[in-house]
Amino acid sequence: MDKVISNWTMEFLLQSFVPDSLIEKTLTVLPQSTADSRLKIALLLRTLQTSLLNASLSETSLEILEHLESLYHNDAIPILDSMRSAYCAVSVESTVKYLIASPEGPSGEYYSAVRRIWHERVEKLSGEGRRSELLSDELDQWRQEVEAALWHVRVSERLVGLNTRRDAMNEMKRFLKEAWETIGLSYIDSVETVSVGNGLRHEGVCENASASGSEVSKKCDGRLEGLEKEKMNSGCHDEDENEN
Repeated sequence: MDKVISNWTMEFLLQSFVPDSLIEKTLTVLPQSTADSRLKIALLLRTLQTSLLNASLSETSLEILEHLESLYHNDAIPILDSMRSAYCAVSVESTVKYLIASPEGPSGEYYSAVRRIWHERVEKLSGEGRRSELLSDELDQWRQEVEAALWHVRVSERLVGLNTRRDAMNEMKRFLKEAWETIGLSYIDSVETVSVGNGLRHEGVCENASASGSEVSKKCDGRLEGLEKEKMNSGCHDEDENEN
């Protein structure tokens, strides 16, 4: 398949309601070496979207956000504040979750998480070479908090009382909505939009920047809601098969 058509096809699928299983199968037959930065961004966003729907945001999500930040920088795409907030919130959740079992005395897992995330990963963002735009005052403040919890019971108990998981999911959802708005329609959807001539859009994808903010938000919300329904339907189908 021509590499341009291959990219158009993959980008269209990534922005649609099709299940991840179909995307995975398509990835195995399309030439990956031809992927441009726009397609790579769409693939990373879809991966984060799947993690969000599965409620499985983790340190892997941090790595994906770091890759996205690098692609944005190379393409001169401004880094969204929501991206910084999502990175911070997921960093906090990936650390604080280890406090729940023993807030009065942080476990070895908590120590390890602080070291991995805050002493290695976050430190690397401001290390050699370019300073990452994921860094923020908010991230620095949280670093002080999670480190203080190592030694102060009151701090660790307060962190345990926060709903860091909910916050991480909300911030990631906000970022994804804005990120899909920024990337706009896939080429195939753009052609369809022009061809109909009446402003109609393919169901479930974000409208481009020419659309009003409220309409864009509705479409982006529709993407997540549609995939959530697809996931639920898939789960029900699996249960029916098991019963049979």
